[in-house]
Amino acid sequence: MALTLQRSGLHDWVLQRITAVYLLIYLFGTSLYFVANSPPTGITYEYWHATWQLPSLRYATFIMVLCVCCHAWIGVWTIMTDYVKNIRLRMLMQFSVMLTLIINLLWAGDLLLWGTK
Repeated sequence: MALTLQRSGLHDWVLQRITAVYLLIYLFGTSLYFVANSPPTGITYEYWHATWQLPSLRYATFIMVLCVCCHAWIGVWTIMTDYVKNIRLRMLMQFSVMLTLIINLLWAGDLLLWGTK
């Protein structure tokens, strides 16, 4: 019910688990990449800048941000539905959270997908 009005709770539960698995894979993958490819002199600005120019890392990071937003929305929606009984307050809180998530997703898209090279 969190993402659409016609879905079941099972759909949201599965979607939240899939996003959690992607987040775990992203964490281990990027950690492994940085450990395996960091220069012996330490991470410098030039290394960091060159690394973030890799399209694969940029796309994977954008997907990670998308998964975080989806994962967070399902969790927040579930908690607010269970514990905030005042409809107006709950709608205001859910709108605020959704607006924040959308702004963060657009900002990440701007930085990662359309940012300067």
